[in-house]
Amino acid sequence: MSGTDDVAPSVVLAELARDLHAESECGVEAVAPRIARAATDVIEAVEFVGVTLMEGDEVRSTVRSDDVAEQFDRLQQEAGEGPGLDAVRVGRIVHAPDLTSDGRWPELAALVDEKSPVRSALSFELSTRRQGLGALTLTSTSVDGFSDADVERGYALAAHAALAVDAARCHEQFRNALASRDVIGQAKGVIMERFAVDDGRAFELLRELSQSTNIPVAEISRRLTADVGQSADSAKS
Repeated sequence: MSGTDDVAPSVVLAELARDLHAESECGVEAVAPRIARAATDVIEAVEFVGVTLMEGDEVRSTVRSDDVAEQFDRLQQEAGEGPGLDAVRVGRIVHAPDLTSDGRWPELAALVDEKSPVRSALSFELSTRRQGLGALTLTSTSVDGFSDADVERGYALAAHAALAVDAARCHEQFRNALASRDVIGQAKGVIMERFAVDDGRAFELLRELSQSTNIPVAEISRRLTADVGQSADSAKS
């Protein structure tokens, strides 16, 4: 357990919560690998880990601990069924003590029996009270690889992980908002100079163009400032 064998799981989870909170400032792509590493610290039986993060109904990113986890995720996608997919679709804890004989996913069972060393799985939806964010899937090469205590620890881990992902997304949205505000300000300055209008009228022109083209104001502003930058470079050369 990565040096945590003599440490109580509650202590490991408490430290993990602090680590994930700090990591969340670096964005979602930094948090997901940390969640995967944490699973092996919190649950001794875990051999392979997959973290799938969603953006609406679309997969935003998937982190796997190794090739076995990647292969298991691919088999679920091929079969169109499995514990990880159920955790995302239905929003629950999914425990599969023996994947090769589990009647819930017959196509996956056949694929796993033929192609994967994985035999048992635990999947948890990553969610807040407001929305689902993805799934955490833990697997083992042993049948009945996870105990009831492992399920409880995994549930606690998934809760901390979901809050960290949500916080990371909030940080990203805040940074994007600041960047958009800056670029809109630059675009307004260009319009004010070109058309001799004040700040309010410059923004109205941007908004009118946005409505007529169905392109967000921030994106129009980025294009406008990029065009100005290219024109300036051309003039210098």
